[in-house]
Amino acid sequence: MVQITKLWCEHHEPNTIGIGESQPRISWTTAGEERDWKQTSYEIELTHPDGRLIDSVKVDSSESRLVQWPFKALASHEQAHLRVQVSGVGADTVGAVSSNSSEGSAPIRVEAGLLQWEDWKCNLIEPNEATEIVPEKRHRPVTFKRNLQLPPDIAIARARLYITAHGIYEARINNSRVGDHILAPGWTSYQSRLTYQTYDIGLNLVSGQDNEIQVEVAEGWFCGSLAFTRRHNVYGSRLGLIAMVVVELENGDTACIGTDDAWRWAHGPIVKAGLLDGETYDAREKIHSETIWKKVQSNPDFPSSPRLLTAPDGPPIRKMQEFEVKEIIKSPSGKTILDFGQNFAGWIKVKEVDGPTGTTIKFQFAEVLENGEIGTRPLRSAKCLDTLILDGNGPITDWEPKFTFRGFRYVEVAGWPEELTLTARNFVGVVIHTDMEITGSFRCSNPLLNQLHSNIVWSMRGNFVGIPTDCPQRDERLGWTGDINVFGDTAAYLFDVSGMLTSWLKDMMIEQKEAGGVVPLVIPYILGDFGPGKSAEAVWGDVAVMLPWTLYTTTGDMSMLVRHYESMKDWLKAIPRSETTGLWKQDGYKLADWLDPSAPPDDPVNAMTDMYLVCDSFLVHVTTLMAKIAATLSKSRAEQTFYQDQATALRRAFADEYITPSGPHPNNKPTQPNVSQC
Repeated sequence: MVQITKLWCEHHEPNTIGIGESQPRISWTTAGEERDWKQTSYEIELTHPDGRLIDSVKVDSSESRLVQWPFKALASHEQAHLRVQVSGVGADTVGAVSSNSSEGSAPIRVEAGLLQWEDWKCNLIEPNEATEIVPEKRHRPVTFKRNLQLPPDIAIARARLYITAHGIYEARINNSRVGDHILAPGWTSYQSRLTYQTYDIGLNLVSGQDNEIQVEVAEGWFCGSLAFTRRHNVYGSRLGLIAMVVVELENGDTACIGTDDAWRWAHGPIVKAGLLDGETYDAREKIHSETIWKKVQSNPDFPSSPRLLTAPDGPPIRKMQEFEVKEIIKSPSGKTILDFGQNFAGWIKVKEVDGPTGTTIKFQFAEVLENGEIGTRPLRSAKCLDTLILDGNGPITDWEPKFTFRGFRYVEVAGWPEELTLTARNFVGVVIHTDMEITGSFRCSNPLLNQLHSNIVWSMRGNFVGIPTDCPQRDERLGWTGDINVFGDTAAYLFDVSGMLTSWLKDMMIEQKEAGGVVPLVIPYILGDFGPGKSAEAVWGDVAVMLPWTLYTTTGDMSMLVRHYESMKDWLKAIPRSETTGLWKQDGYKLADWLDPSAPPDDPVNAMTDMYLVCDSFLVHVTTLMAKIAATLSKSRAEQTFYQDQATALRRAFADEYITPSGPHPNNKPTQPNVSQC
């Protein structure tokens, strides 16, 4: 019998609450023993959370992916349950043709977030004094606090926390952690898009008591030190919190509190926390009954736009798995090094440690060893150092950082209490990345090819922490447009990246518009006036055309093309062209075949392949692709013909420029025939 195995909306996980779409598209997958089964119709049912039917529709269609919402649009905070049943035709186990219907799917919850700025009954609050430590160019994390009194003897029907921050945050209610997201709200082009998260806090709250809400906020990407330029305060110079708690009671009453001047703030045990440099936790400075709580201030300039706050487009960053220590190594100099046997992005958790007050334990992370010692040279200016300071008041258990991460395999441990024997059981490695569903795999009889595939998967996991980056360890960790452009097809095969890359592409359009049509080298763009940061570059800029097409061909989501079509056109217009050939204008250095393995060791950026051959190959390719996209979107015949004619003319100009009657120019290198196939 055919069964519906998964039901979801848009590119969200099933049962996601706080979505940003009032009419989310619906998708489902089916499985069963029938051969050659084909869906012929579907029925979608929408009910109230109490089971009362709202509406249902039945449609004769084979569509099962991104089906249009057939009901009245959801209002902010509105919740409903969705259920699907399908019918189809196939062959049974003995080959007889049969028609059958599935059982109704398990219902999923569909709940809208706050769809208008007016729904937010709160302010952006900040500490009433500076938290920046100027010489070190860092902000000490802060904890915001507020209590919520709920009436006794009235059950909670539904409770939600809507929250985001200027920085990255972790929320707790009654000392219980809220949700499982980490490094929230993630990294977006904060000047135009700041995502908020929605959490179900019904189990965190207690009726009839004063519920204490605490939210720790660290600098993160908002005002932390970023990339090799070590710019800080890129988006602002103050930590901040925006939050609203909405509690619906069984008697019909609603309690609501938002961030306002009634909140208070204090410093806690996290002394410093930087994405590149690591986290320092001083247990002697834990928040306690004598902690002095200071007043907050509201920022009247927030939001800069009513559309600034937006719900996420895909899954969050989570802790995904743990690794045990594979080996404890003694280096030639006598240092203690943990080897986890696998490179991954994340941190370590200390299972238990005890020692005298002031005992300072340092954990130095690195991906490699150099001459048997921890290899920090490739990290450049990133310190990748976590520090744990003990208070002498008994064992500390399950300590781990909250507001930093890095790629690593090895950890050097210094300062471990002498009275304790350090063993592998004291630690676990915590793997983090965006919680993407696996969609593709590979295995063969060749162990080297299997290992190569494994390396690719682990490299992707380490570089998909909120945005697609180039590396998770050194002082870079940026969303390079060229990297995800050439890796996009592989990424979309291995994992469902549609939600995460939908968000990233929205930021790309924002940064592209601010750059006058040119696609910057990194998204979000934080490099300021750095060199070629906003110069037109083939491959990198071509992501505006190629990546939406990749996501469309992978998911069938036509909105990818619709949303980005004008961005694609703007990029093609922004490319500097030769007035005679229409190819790239040959004026200065281009990244092109960046870091060619055959380049001279003392000049690694000096690729052996003609840089403009690479540029023009991709120009032919993306122009041909534009003609295909225009046809897919049923643009006017004139517009389709325009790109078709351009592609034809560019192919002719490319042949004149780079190909002789006997074949490619003899001075071209191995890259040439590969890119020329475009």
